[in-house]
Amino acid sequence: KQARCIAALEGDTDRNTFVAATLVLRGQNELHVVEFNEDTNEVWCPLVYALPHEVWGVACCPAPEHVQLVLATSSDGAEQRTSLYRMDRLAEREAAPEAGHRGAP
Repeated sequence: KQARCIAALEGDTDRNTFVAATLVLRGQNELHVVEFNEDTNEVWCPLVYALPHEVWGVACCPAPEHVQLVLATSSDGAEQRTSLYRMDRLAEREAAPEAGHRGAP
């Protein structure tokens, strides 16, 4: 799937973390948590969340105490809407490329 948008997880000051959303027209989409290790140049995706609509934009909460919140602008083909999602299990993610989990925000 192709990504339509990406945003830095600004509230996560310990890691280089980004959120990328796919854009499948009139289909199921995904929100990927992507981490980058600048020492080893490794990139991995520890978490993937299913989203029900097309995602046209994402924004992350910059406050460290609310780092798990993400705002997504989506469309179902007829109307656009904005939703606030909580990314469960974000605090428990592992800092290793072996980690991986699929779920719903």
